[in-house]
Amino acid sequence: MFPGLASHPLLSIGQLCNDGCTATFSATRLNIHHGDTLLLSGTRAPTTGLWYLDLETLAPPAMAHALIPYTALADRIAFVHASLFSPALFTWCTAINSGHLTTFPDITARQVRKYPPDSPAMIKGHLDQQRANLRSTKPSPVRSPAATVAPHANSAHDSPTVARTHHVFVAHQRVTGQIYTDQPCRFLTPSSAGHTDMLVLYNYDSNAIHVKLMKSKSGPEILAAYKPLQTFMTSGHIDFQLAPPHLHRRNAAKRAIRTFKNHFIAGLCSTNPDSPLHLWDRLIPHALLTLNLLRTSRINPKLSAQAQFRGAFDYNCTPLAPPGTRFLVHVKPAIRETWAPHAVEGWYLGPALHHYRYHCVWITETRAERVADTLSWFPHRISMPTASSTDRALAAARDLVHALRNPSPASPFNPLDATQHQALTDLANLFASVAAPVSPVDAPTPAPMVQPPAPAPTPAQVRFAVPLVTAEHAPALPRVPTQAPPLPRAIQAADVAKPASPEQPHP
Repeated sequence: MFPGLASHPLLSIGQLCNDGCTATFSATRLNIHHGDTLLLSGTRAPTTGLWYLDLETLAPPAMAHALIPYTALADRIAFVHASLFSPALFTWCTAINSGHLTTFPDITARQVRKYPPDSPAMIKGHLDQQRANLRSTKPSPVRSPAATVAPHANSAHDSPTVARTHHVFVAHQRVTGQIYTDQPCRFLTPSSAGHTDMLVLYNYDSNAIHVKLMKSKSGPEILAAYKPLQTFMTSGHIDFQLAPPHLHRRNAAKRAIRTFKNHFIAGLCSTNPDSPLHLWDRLIPHALLTLNLLRTSRINPKLSAQAQFRGAFDYNCTPLAPPGTRFLVHVKPAIRETWAPHAVEGWYLGPALHHYRYHCVWITETRAERVADTLSWFPHRISMPTASSTDRALAAARDLVHALRNPSPASPFNPLDATQHQALTDLANLFASVAAPVSPVDAPTPAPMVQPPAPAPTPAQVRFAVPLVTAEHAPALPRVPTQAPPLPRAIQAADVAKPASPEQPHP
């Protein structure tokens, strides 16, 4: 009602009266009326004597706030999830807990469960029919009392607890060498290379899945895809047996085909809608890499199927990105013209496995595939994770702590004495305490309630019986100070030394 009060806290009673308002003052209250309507009311402060109006605070409008947190960690989790072809969260968390993704950015299963990525592509690729008999309304059968068997009194002693020991034993895992192959249905559209079908191979021991592309399902094409595998098994004297035709229950590749199709569909749904679909066959290596990274080997449960089948994978040497992402790739000065742009548009296909930190890209202008190391990303559905100066400083501190605590055996520095070693140890402990990764999973400790400060006591007032003389009635002080009255005469030493004689009475 009074916008000027935002910058001018004092209110003019005269202006209100000029507008037709009536102000009524009493010893403790103030009321301002406009006709019969009470506009403002207030009280008088006993200490200052000023009048304070009670202005009603407008209630804030109702707002619905999202409960999904938006942090840099959530962006990083969404980016890595899309780079892995949008797997199911349970599968991703299991692979993290099993140690298959140790070279990926610092992401734990708890962080994934707290900041789950909002990925429609994951749902499109992995959504299955709801299971039956969940919260069934069918009444359970009533068992007769005679059929109920009373528990034995010594049932607790039937299964004795096994004491935990430190004994080590060796278990033998039989290697079967079994492999299964099958062909899924024809893909939606032919690729630019002419591929329309694929042959899926499943290795039972390593739990790995491999795909061989084909241009048709003709006999010669299937044999051409199967011949390298058959030659490898024959040269290695590996005994193999073909599954009977049309007997799907004996072919384990059927389940592998379903797993691969779900994974590949989720990856295709996470691509940019404008990315060309005829490049689907060039996304197969990226899909197989991420799929086998999420699967556990049967021979060694500590390894992933990718590590068992093709060796360890290092994310730092071969970074990944979401498939089908639009980008601008840098053109080297040696192959571009003087006034040509420094970058051209393209689409991301996957990592260049035989290069160090290179990517396989598809250039729209030349309609050809190339490898590149300098890219500027433009993702469509997710945000690129960024690192603040604090994150970079903490990462450098962690590297310094690791270098101090794990010195290189071939270090060119002179041997350290005890004092220098202790100083470096203290420095490492200091950096470790400062740069310790704080998990955003744990809820922040609520701050203790701060009690409002107690009101200041009213200062004691001194009342005089005689009214004080105010400056209005006080005489004016002279401008030039007057001389002080002379001090009293000093008492002579003789007078001090002379004893006082008592007064003699008169006779």
